[in-house]
Amino acid sequence: MGRTVRPDSKIRPYVDHLNWLLNKTLTASRLSFLEGTSDYRVITRYEQREIVPLELKPRGWLHLRQGITVRPHDGKILVQEAHYGFSFSEDPDDESASVFMYHYHREGRPNQPQSHFHVYGQRNGRALQEIHFPAGRVSIEQIAAHLLLEHRIRPMCSRQEAIALLRESHLKFMTLRTDEPVFP
Repeated sequence: MGRTVRPDSKIRPYVDHLNWLLNKTLTASRLSFLEGTSDYRVITRYEQREIVPLELKPRGWLHLRQGITVRPHDGKILVQEAHYGFSFSEDPDDESASVFMYHYHREGRPNQPQSHFHVYGQRNGRALQEIHFPAGRVSIEQIAAHLLLEHRIRPMCSRQEAIALLRESHLKFMTLRTDEPVFP
C-alpha cells in the first residue's frame, strides 16, 4: 500500500465528511487517504506506516477500508470496495474477538455475492466466517448505527444525536450511490 497523501479536491469533501461523521458519532480515530495504483485510492486509518482499526469505547475496534476511484466524466466518487468489520476486544490484533465483517465489491467476485457478511462463530463444526451471507449494499452509517444500538458502543455525542446524524448521512448516501447490483 502507498503512502499517506492529501486527497485531491474531488475526494477531500468525501474524506472530510467520513471523518466528521465518525468523529461526531463513534470514534476519535481519524481516517487517512492512501495512494493506490493509478486512479485507485484507499481510505482507512493509517498510523506509523500501518493500517490500523478505529478505536471504539468502552472497547472494540472498527476495521474500515474503502477503495475508491473518481469517475472522469462527472467527478463522482465510486466506492469500488468496502470492508467494515467489528471486533470486541482491548487488542486490535485479536482475531478471535471478531464479530462480523462486511464486504462490498462493485464488480462482484466469482462465486460470491457482490455485498456479503461474514459472521464469526461455529455451526456443526464449520467456521461461519467462511460463508458469504448475502446482503444488500450497506453504508458505513448503517454499520455505525448497528454498533451503537446492538453492541452498546459509547457514542461521541448523545445516542439520539448520533443516530440522527447517521440517519441523515445515510439518506444522502442513498441518493448519491452509483452502483448496480451484481448477481453471483
